[in-house]
Amino acid sequence: MRDEIAEALRATLMTPDVLDSNLEPANVVDGLFFIGRAVYRLAEVLERYLESHGRAGTPVHSQEDS
Repeated sequence: MRDEIAEALRATLMTPDVLDSNLEPANVVDGLFFIGRAVYRLAEVLERYLESHGRAGTPVHSQEDS
C-alpha cells in the first residue's frame, strides 16, 4: 500500500510528456522554476520600459499615464 501511494504521488507530480533540461520527465519543481524565470524576465522588461519612460524606481500603480 505504501509503495502504491508513493507511486501515485510520483505520477501526479511528474509528466513523461515534457522533459526538463536534463532530459528527464519534468516535475512540479521544474514547472515552478520556469514560472519563476518568466516572472523575473517580465520584471526586467517592465523595469526597462519604466526607465525608458522616466519612471524608474517608483511603483507602477502610483504613476499617471503620459
